[in-house]
Amino acid sequence: MPLFLNEEKSVLFLHIPKTGGTTIENWLSSTKKFKIQLFYGRPLEDTTVTPQHFGYETVSKLIGDFEESELFKFAIVRDPYERLVSEFFYRIKLKHLDLGRYPERLFSCWVVSVLKNAKRNPHVLDNHIRPQTYFTSSDVSIYKFEDGFERILDGVSENIGVTAPATIDSHKVGTKKEVEWTDSAIAMVKEHYAADFIEFSYNNEKNSRKISNSLIDKLYFAYYELRKFSKDYYWQHKRNQKNRAN
Repeated sequence: MPLFLNEEKSVLFLHIPKTGGTTIENWLSSTKKFKIQLFYGRPLEDTTVTPQHFGYETVSKLIGDFEESELFKFAIVRDPYERLVSEFFYRIKLKHLDLGRYPERLFSCWVVSVLKNAKRNPHVLDNHIRPQTYFTSSDVSIYKFEDGFERILDGVSENIGVTAPATIDSHKVGTKKEVEWTDSAIAMVKEHYAADFIEFSYNNEKNSRKISNSLIDKLYFAYYELRKFSKDYYWQHKRNQKNRAN
């Protein structure tokens, strides 16, 4: 959760992954009016996630007490279904996820897999799968991704006394294609993000094409997952050998 410090008005941006947060961070950084804290490219020692993806409670304990007039807290939220679609293609684009030529066919397999993983390990994927309520609280101003960045930036600028940019350099990673939702994937999204649908007034209904992925789809997905595991294991083994040699 980047903290932008300023003598007059500081800003705590509760960066919820896949809600356009990089665009906001780039804008605030470009103003040259703030000293940036709680932002780093990788997890710090003794932490499991990067500082910019800490939850609200963690950040509150780290920064201590601020007078309400000294600190503006805000976050951007997004429809949970669309947020997962964005996350999926983000992983594809960065080659963190390799699901062959038509990855969109295996989207629901990935949703089921990653949400099961998130039940065991809530920090999975650097907190990218966390419910959005994890990052917010009653004293945080909420803006909706669907309202567009022009409206969001106008609202934030009014509260922090910084002029909104004339043009918006939207930071997008990945190209989306139409994905295939299944009943089983939708059910897991409804359960995992139940609080998000209620708190931020999003519709939890979603149309699906089939009850679940076919056995062939599941086998393909398992194959790609095993291949990724083998690659990760190989390179980790090579790094360990190098470290021992040094």
